[in-house]
Amino acid sequence: MTREEFVSRQAAADALSRGYFWGIIYSIWLATVLAAIILVALLGFSFFTHADVRAERIAMLWELGCCVALFWGANHAFNVRARKVEQLTVRCTSCRRFVSRESEKSTLETGRCAGCGAQVIGP
Repeated sequence: MTREEFVSRQAAADALSRGYFWGIIYSIWLATVLAAIILVALLGFSFFTHADVRAERIAMLWELGCCVALFWGANHAFNVRARKVEQLTVRCTSCRRFVSRESEKSTLETGRCAGCGAQVIGP
């Protein structure tokens, strides 16, 4: 691997890891978890009351289904991003460790893995 390939792959992995988009996805993920907990508590409470609240129960089940769908979508987006970042991030060929942001500078200077010292970047 050349230095240019190394730098471009690290830059692409960093670009995937950062940004407001993932903050929004994470916020949606957290909100759906909280909403699902509240809806399950309300649904359980409605079953213990003796009032006829069938329409409310159906609405709560629909809302709970929407929360589950949003949670699944956000979780899927996180998994896809994690796989792409893993594919782009450079690994040492001998110890299979990722070249992290902290060791990126020393790896660029020496061309060797910071963990085991094996050659990562060709001359």
